Amino acid sequence: MRWEAAGKIELEINALLGHGRRKDVTKERIEKELSKVREQITELQEKQKDLESQLQMAEDAEKMKFIEKNKISLDRLILLNKVSEEEILSLLQKKEQEEQSKQTQQTEREAASHEQKNEDKL
Repeated sequence: MRWEAAGKIELEINALLGHGRRKDVTKERIEKELSKVREQITELQEKQKDLESQLQMAEDAEKMKFIEKNKISLDRLILLNKVSEEEILSLLQKKEQEEQSKQTQQTEREAASHEQKNEDKL
């Protein structure tokens, strides 16, 4: 009886060890695949940076061609840039004022609603 029990235990241990090996193989396979994916991500990020740089250069070249074609002087470019900066600042200020106004209106509505609820309770 003891030998049979010991044999069963040994079979169970071997089965567990064999199963554990499969897990290690699977784990190693997953780690290897994950490593490959990380390398691909790194390569793609480098490619993205390169393409973004190329795109910026192409856009700059288009702008230069436009400037040369229309014979826009440096003084005119500076003036246009200054005007556009002022327009941007103006638009940002308007947007900020609108947001503040919306927040104020929302706060007032909430306060009125709260007051109405208190009056209803009384």
